[in-house]
Amino acid sequence: MTVITSDWLIANPQEKPLRSHGIRVQNTQITEIGDNHELKAKYPEDELIDGTGKILLPGFVNAHTHMYGVLAHGIPSDNPPEDFWGFLNDYWWPKVEDALDKEMLSAATKWACAEMLLSGTTTFYDILEAPNTLPGGLDTQKDEVVSAGIRGILSFEATERSGNEIGKLGIQENLSFHEKTQDDPLISAMMCLHTTFTCSQEFISEAFSLAKQSKLSVHAHCNEGEHEGIWCEENHGKRPFELYKDLGLADSNFIASQCVHLSEEEIEIIKDTGVKITHMPLANCEVGGGIAPIPELLDAGVTVGLGSDGYINDFYEVMRGAFLIHKARLQDPAVMPASTVLDMATLGGAKALGLKDVGKLEPGYSADLQLIDGRFPTPVTSENIFEQIILWRNREHVSDVMVAGTWQVKGNEILSIDVNQARDALHKQARRLWLLTRISLRQPVVLCTVIETDRSVPRKAGAKMLVHEDGSTYGTIGGGEMESRVIHVAKESIKAKKPRQLTYALVDPSQGDPGVCGGNVTIYLEPFMPQTTIFILGAGHIGKAVSELSSWLGYRVIVWDDREDIISTFTGEGETLTGDLSTAIQMEPIDEHTRVVIVTRNAEVDSKVLPMIIETPAAYIGLMGSSQRWKVVRNQLIDSGMSTKELERIATPIGIEIAAESPEEIAVSILAEVIAGDNLP
Repeated sequence: MTVITSDWLIANPQEKPLRSHGIRVQNTQITEIGDNHELKAKYPEDELIDGTGKILLPGFVNAHTHMYGVLAHGIPSDNPPEDFWGFLNDYWWPKVEDALDKEMLSAATKWACAEMLLSGTTTFYDILEAPNTLPGGLDTQKDEVVSAGIRGILSFEATERSGNEIGKLGIQENLSFHEKTQDDPLISAMMCLHTTFTCSQEFISEAFSLAKQSKLSVHAHCNEGEHEGIWCEENHGKRPFELYKDLGLADSNFIASQCVHLSEEEIEIIKDTGVKITHMPLANCEVGGGIAPIPELLDAGVTVGLGSDGYINDFYEVMRGAFLIHKARLQDPAVMPASTVLDMATLGGAKALGLKDVGKLEPGYSADLQLIDGRFPTPVTSENIFEQIILWRNREHVSDVMVAGTWQVKGNEILSIDVNQARDALHKQARRLWLLTRISLRQPVVLCTVIETDRSVPRKAGAKMLVHEDGSTYGTIGGGEMESRVIHVAKESIKAKKPRQLTYALVDPSQGDPGVCGGNVTIYLEPFMPQTTIFILGAGHIGKAVSELSSWLGYRVIVWDDREDIISTFTGEGETLTGDLSTAIQMEPIDEHTRVVIVTRNAEVDSKVLPMIIETPAAYIGLMGSSQRWKVVRNQLIDSGMSTKELERIATPIGIEIAAESPEEIAVSILAEVIAGDNLP
């Protein structure tokens, strides 16, 4: 048992704060509220958490987030979207959601959980939309959420934008996850749809019906931008909430997020049917969607929760946004009082999500709480404490966080997650996403190769780096000031369409990192324009890396492997083929513009596939492997009757001469040879 004292207790934002009060926690629940001195005297044997100088309040309920969204923070964008439809169709769907895999999802989930816990969030509802993680994307998230020790409701956003079959897989993902988690005290499921413009009426009705059978609530995005209302009127003759009402689906089990562009009739429908709303003030601004009529909805008695939308997860920032933007919109400083906003962030969010024992600190409720620094520049009173918190607190003021009676943050440090490791993993996966999801294909790239070195240098001759025209890179030639200068020159080389050769003295502070290396390095910069197809044989870790880099460079990518189980779980880029290679070549013919890269698992497979590839007019045939492996393969090919002239078409070995440290670096080396004939004119 634990007694937690505080200078101020906010048990329920709808009620007056209590000075010098605390709570008693037993197992997972709060059992008592009382004066600090009385609790300590009554339970002298309990563990005592001294909250002197602190405010004790409920943990936040993030009622709407997309945890994978953290991967997109800072993602390069050559052409920023001009409106909400452009944001979805030209940016978010192709560059983020359609590119996600389970490795990315795992790293993003861990980091998002850390961000939420460190800023006082103890419960969240997440919406995943990542077709390539089906099935099992929610299980991937669950593993990280359980490890973090935070309370989470997880769902997959079912949508027909990628076809009805993918949509049905999304529905099934939610139902299967519900079956697995219905007895879990912290993890639960929800049915989720996207919108009326990505889901047919039949699909929507089916999802609601299946959710009802499983006693699940249903979430959908509604009227986030102007597009949905206009589209719905043009295609259905009515606005979204009118459609939901006419389908008999608008009720208290329906959670509608965003709700930015609402007609008066839609507000009445929400009010009369008991639909719950979740509000994302900062994310709505970020996508240019607008500002939702939240004060009007609250005045109508609608239940409203608050969400981060996966944008800024510090809930103090989210609350501050909700507190301020509506005052500006309505030009009324009295709207959205601080106590209302704090209620939306706690009990309102819990009510919106249908949680019955979360959102306030009262006996019988889950011990989901946070202690924050209560020392402000000006005195705190019961009249100003809500504004003091919303205007002057941030995540760094959160010292301790408890979820269901277990401390997850103590002394500003998260206990369940190594933040540095989580950040490193997120960086790695974000770089993958950014490289894999470039919309503008066939853009020029510069291959930067270290061709000569002497004395001490960060990378030896043969090290390679690719530089895109926006300065993004793949691989490294040593880092530091020298690499930064090479990137700058590479961008100029693209514009000039001419190669460059540079020499840097790493003892000169103006050219490198002084006192670190002391040697000289010469680098050759060669611009090229990818225009062809890369046909990769072998879907192992090297094949995956080659596919990802090839896609980033703008090549069309085809990956073949004779092992169906490997292809079925392949998470790289491009179209995939399996089975007999001759059949695969008939399906995707190899012409005189195709580059073939062979990175199979052993010499036996190499010997089987090379005779079929030699018969094609492929512009390039590259084989990865050691000299000894090539000797074995070459002898087998000669024994089978292959001529010396035919053997000369095979470039080998590729990808291993630079002693690469990772599959990604091997891929850079392989692609460096592939693009040799693709120079810019």
